[in-house]
Amino acid sequence: MTTMTILVLGSLLLSACDPSRVRASATATVGGSAPATTTGSSAVSAPSQPIVTGRASPPKITAPPDRPVSIAGLHVQGNEIVNKSGELVRLRGFNQSGAEYACVEGWGIFDVPPNDSMPAAVITAMSRWVGTNAVRVPLNEQCWLGIGVASQYGGQAYQRAIAIYVKQLTAAGFAVILDLHRSAPGSQRSLDQEQMPDRDHSVEFWREVATAFSSNDAVLFDLFNEPAPFDEADSERAWQCWRDGGCMLRSQNGDTSYVAAGMNELVAAVRSTGARNIVIAGGINWAENLDGWLRHRPTDPLNNVVAGFHAYSFNTPCASV
Repeated sequence: MTTMTILVLGSLLLSACDPSRVRASATATVGGSAPATTTGSSAVSAPSQPIVTGRASPPKITAPPDRPVSIAGLHVQGNEIVNKSGELVRLRGFNQSGAEYACVEGWGIFDVPPNDSMPAAVITAMSRWVGTNAVRVPLNEQCWLGIGVASQYGGQAYQRAIAIYVKQLTAAGFAVILDLHRSAPGSQRSLDQEQMPDRDHSVEFWREVATAFSSNDAVLFDLFNEPAPFDEADSERAWQCWRDGGCMLRSQNGDTSYVAAGMNELVAAVRSTGARNIVIAGGINWAENLDGWLRHRPTDPLNNVVAGFHAYSFNTPCASV
């Protein structure tokens, strides 16, 4: 059964959890997985310096009208996400699990029959939710690259199925958030969530994904689902690993260590293709902590990056969000 999690992205300011420690605010993306069952998501607003930065000297942003707002030309402007007409865009919708695990488990690409494509009925059902305009699609690094995966579920077959689904979604008026959800170094199978992306494959993954979707500005790139370097909530070495990579981490998919790829490397991989899409960089501690995000902000020559935040009922610092 397909898992759906409500997500909210854009045009909200998110404060640090402790008011005494507020350093920044952020456009937030919420949803995805964590080391426990996924729950619904939310975001709150607070005045502060924006963590989301965009193009210089932005024109005045037009408030969203009563009618549905176009998702064409999405980009960061100031501390908001806007479309090509400068209208404020708040993305609301679904996290649709399946493509991150079915392929590597060897029984499909999606977890909805017929498993190799997404039925139109699923898109129709999502479209009936009033006010929704975004779908987050978690991906698997090994499946996209065709590493250790059956040919009918990996490589070109996987890429083609994802491309068709993205085209269907954007044609239906949905922005699409592509998320690197499962990864693994070397020849290991990407069955479990790693603490960070790896230099073995993740940079190439984003180079290929960005190339495939660079012409679709309704697609956003969520660089890595819920980073948790060293499983430390707010240490300087965790933030440095998150931004710069190069740290050694123990793989969750085998008894080996690997060199992590940092957010700067993944942003550079995306931009090296000419892709101008919005990129999302979730904070550390399973994307719960943004306190060090501004100090370690990834370098993006386009300043088209937003901070990702995931809220769960069991969050410790942010339990009240």
